Amino acid sequence: GAAVGMSPLRLWLGPADAPLRWMLDAIELMGSGSLPIILFVLGATLSSGVSGLGSSLPSRTLVAIVCAKLLVVPAVNLALVLGALRYGLLPRTDPVLLPLALLAVGASPTAMNLSTIAQLAGSGQGEVTKVIFFQYIFAVITVSVYATLGLLLFGVGGP
Repeated sequence: GAAVGMSPLRLWLGPADAPLRWMLDAIELMGSGSLPIILFVLGATLSSGVSGLGSSLPSRTLVAIVCAKLLVVPAVNLALVLGALRYGLLPRTDPVLLPLALLAVGASPTAMNLSTIAQLAGSGQGEVTKVIFFQYIFAVITVSVYATLGLLLFGVGGP
């Protein structure tokens, strides 16, 4: 995308009357279906629940992984975003959408792509699915907490 956007080819794809605009429209149409497909795959992967996963992952390891991904990584991400704002590495705009988006990305659970990679590799699919299952359950709480914390720290919606 960036290579096309920085090259003269963008004049053939970008404007509404460009000769190859139909190609960009087709790519956008196919891309718009990616979110429903990802949600369908997430539901199919996690539909068996914990009992049907058949993994040998110890409970302590599972708790450590979920805590690290949903508590430690977002805390480090929050510190990095605050540091970047303090030292001027991120622009201070109103509304503060960029820092909030960075916090949301850091607080979100592991992507479903990891489950697909484990399935294609042929090993660890049950363990990865079990970890993702619990991450998505507890992410409801942790993402809400970090979003609220971000809104309070950046002064959005407060008095």
